Amino acid sequence: MQKYEVGSVLYLIPSGNFIAVPGQVVEEITRKSISGENIDYHVSIPGKEKTILLKDFDGDIFQDIPELKTYLLEIATSKVYEIIEKAEELAKSHFDLIVQKPLTKNTRQKKSSKKKLDSIAKVDLGNGQSAKIIVNDELKELLS
Repeated sequence: MQKYEVGSVLYLIPSGNFIAVPGQVVEEITRKSISGENIDYHVSIPGKEKTILLKDFDGDIFQDIPELKTYLLEIATSKVYEIIEKAEELAKSHFDLIVQKPLTKNTRQKKSSKKKLDSIAKVDLGNGQSAKIIVNDELKELLS
């Protein structure tokens, strides 16, 4: 069995749930008998008055955030792929769809945001003040 330090924080993921619950090891109980030594841990969970016995916990236990993050990202990624595959299969079966290749970086469609460049003019407002104005084609025609 894994050993934990009293006071350390563990991250628990109950079976069948996609949540991470922090828990602090608050007690270590060591029992020695003829058959051997047994260590149990009691963990305090936020929002619960009673501690839980870690050996009775049904789920995954992580000792640090990076390990937890990696595990959760792997699960999330596999779920995303499952959703995409099911959607693709459904589209094939209902719409006689031929699956398209994913767009590569070069063939990706982008919306053009090119704007017509206008001229900027500086106008003297008097009393030492000036302003910049944008002179578009229509204004150029009016001023000429």
